[in-house]
Amino acid sequence: MNLWSLLIHPDREEQASRSEVAEAANVLEIGEFQLLQLAYRWRFGHELPDDRAGPLFQLAMVEGREPAWALHYAQLILERAREGRLNVNDPTYHRYDRFHYGPDAPQGLAFWVMAVGCGALLLGSVTLASLVSAEATSVLPPFFTVQELPQGN
Repeated sequence: MNLWSLLIHPDREEQASRSEVAEAANVLEIGEFQLLQLAYRWRFGHELPDDRAGPLFQLAMVEGREPAWALHYAQLILERAREGRLNVNDPTYHRYDRFHYGPDAPQGLAFWVMAVGCGALLLGSVTLASLVSAEATSVLPPFFTVQELPQGN
């Protein structure tokens, strides 16, 4: 695939296996390498060792050759999605995401009390600052008093 055809049709892949892995990653809303990490854990039962991550990245991302177990895992994900049996918010699919909020996103009374409290604190501090410095020309920095500004005589 040359650069021009890639720019015109970015959704097309030359290799069907790479396309399936990319599609499965998109369905799960994760990156392709994260899908490879999940596939490795699914196939071998443990996390991808650091010494194997580099060669796997080289093989899959740079050379475009997907391992058979990764392709099988991607096909399994796509099959579950077609059948409607895939929960994309399942935490097992997002174990490598630092900030994934599914249906358990912060909510409830404690979250709203904290949000309103922070807003009230900010508004109160700005109001207090404006009351303390009555001769200030502005509420927000830089703080200049009327005496510090040049007088236009």
